[in-house]
Amino acid sequence: MHCLPDPSPNLQKFRELPIQTPSQRAMTARRGWPVVESRLGLPFAVWGAVYSILCILVMIPLVVLLQADIVDDIPTRISLTALGGFFLLIALLAGSATIWNWMKNPPFLHADPSVLPDVPREPLLSSGQLSFSIITHQLELTATGFRLSPIPGFIRRAAWFLSFWITVMLAIVITIIWGPPIEFSTSVPLRIGFTGFSVLVTLMMIGLIHWMWDRAASGLATLIFDATSNTCRIDREQESITIPASDVAAIQLCAARRRTADRDGEVTLYFAVELNLVWQDSDPPTSAATTWERATLMNHNGPAYQLVPIATKLADQLQVPLLNHATPEHWKWERQRSKTRPAETGGGHM
Repeated sequence: MHCLPDPSPNLQKFRELPIQTPSQRAMTARRGWPVVESRLGLPFAVWGAVYSILCILVMIPLVVLLQADIVDDIPTRISLTALGGFFLLIALLAGSATIWNWMKNPPFLHADPSVLPDVPREPLLSSGQLSFSIITHQLELTATGFRLSPIPGFIRRAAWFLSFWITVMLAIVITIIWGPPIEFSTSVPLRIGFTGFSVLVTLMMIGLIHWMWDRAASGLATLIFDATSNTCRIDREQESITIPASDVAAIQLCAARRRTADRDGEVTLYFAVELNLVWQDSDPPTSAATTWERATLMNHNGPAYQLVPIATKLADQLQVPLLNHATPEHWKWERQRSKTRPAETGGGHM
């Protein structure tokens, strides 16, 4: 496999030397490692601006047609106006989402790039890993420590949210079928047939959505820290790993440019950020270099800044550095790395 050079020398522009703010000085003194402040990269944010521009470009000929009075037919003018309004709405929503994501992605404190420089910066890309567009886990205190576990009922809420929009689409289809007569729906029996078929398809889609989300939830990881035994345990479907807390080295936010291939070989590209637990192998092979082990606790392909509060609290609870390997510079390196990786045959995003 083609190996790219370590990107850490190129991260100097994200460093702030020396540390100036009182909060940074306090954290350095308390933790014992240097900290810096930087942002997460948002590689998907540019697509919102692209969608806005494309929608505006589509609107231009529609506005020209309406303003030039080329179309005199009133129903056609109404249809063109409605179509233009639709593209305007999409442009506004996409543009607003882009601005919102940039505003909600402030700099945050994390370990300096010189801390644990030999921890791999490539994504783990566990076999069959799913990326979620919503936050899936919550951090809560227990009698003997703390637990990072899936949010109860989040799967059901997400599934019902999607089901609601599918039902809205069904209502629109039924309104069209039983609205003003159009070519394919002038016959009442034909309208009844289309309505029944639409309802059946909708029910099948809702059932499929709930089945898929329930199945996806079964593969989520749970991290349990027990202060009495001083261990961290990672529980996943048909797998459990127990790690001495003294071996835990860091919490890592890692950029992942995922390329998944279906059975037909069609590749889907999407962006995700892995929240990884990093620990030192307690029984490494004979080698001068440190052997690092990692496990993905959360895999998020929604706005990456949503992971920052959880990652920060988790690192504070474990008293280990938070490694930000998802800066804009890391995303540039990940784009190059992903071009040399074969497409994943399992996993996906929801």
